[in-house]
Amino acid sequence: MKPDIKWIGSPYFGYPRGTHGRYSHRVIAIVDHIMAGTLEGTDEWFNSPGNDGISAHFGVGKNGEIHQYVDINDVARHAGNVRYPSWPGLIPNSKNTYFINPNYYTIGIEHEGYSGDELTEAQYQATLSLHRWLLEELAIKPGPDTIIGHYRINSVQKAGCPGTGFPWARLLGELMNGNKKMEQVFVVEKGITFPALRFNGETYVKLKPYVAQDGKSVAWDEISKTATVFGGKLEEIKQILNK
Repeated sequence: MKPDIKWIGSPYFGYPRGTHGRYSHRVIAIVDHIMAGTLEGTDEWFNSPGNDGISAHFGVGKNGEIHQYVDINDVARHAGNVRYPSWPGLIPNSKNTYFINPNYYTIGIEHEGYSGDELTEAQYQATLSLHRWLLEELAIKPGPDTIIGHYRINSVQKAGCPGTGFPWARLLGELMNGNKKMEQVFVVEKGITFPALRFNGETYVKLKPYVAQDGKSVAWDEISKTATVFGGKLEEIKQILNK
């Protein structure tokens, strides 16, 4: 069922600006973001002449309001910069020399607040309803590679988007038919914390052989559900975690 959505609109969609459609691509994933600000401020920013053409399809407020800026059949400009990604859904061009702009085949949802903030209950229920409707509307199967954070496309500039407070385990658990064996975990490497998910304990099991193969080490804290990695390449670690 489609939730209540308030149309705000934004002129920043398509390439070039104002171009309708998705250039023969279909949507394969939802990308979740954090606004680093307020819903009202985002409404204004996505209509500001000085924002460098940035937009998203939806924004979800702390009070549970959902605002829409771009039609789901059009391309919003929310995650086009690919830098050290860990998302396997990225589509390479025919010569495998670069990735096709992920904005062409994703939906962008912004959430009111700042990196590290937890969603309010009203905000969580609203984004849950929005995700459910989009998954049904776009025929997307829910999973950790079809509902992703911005950091999995750009881990350099967007490492904190949507941040460690985003309820990945709860959201994916409810969307994936109430999976009760999923939990939120974290990985820390070189002082940077990344959210991850553990399915039936598999995340940590997969991480251990990776760090062991080259003499790396990992310290697991069961209380905080955090794996601290000493040595290694973070991108490879994240790929293992998100498989």
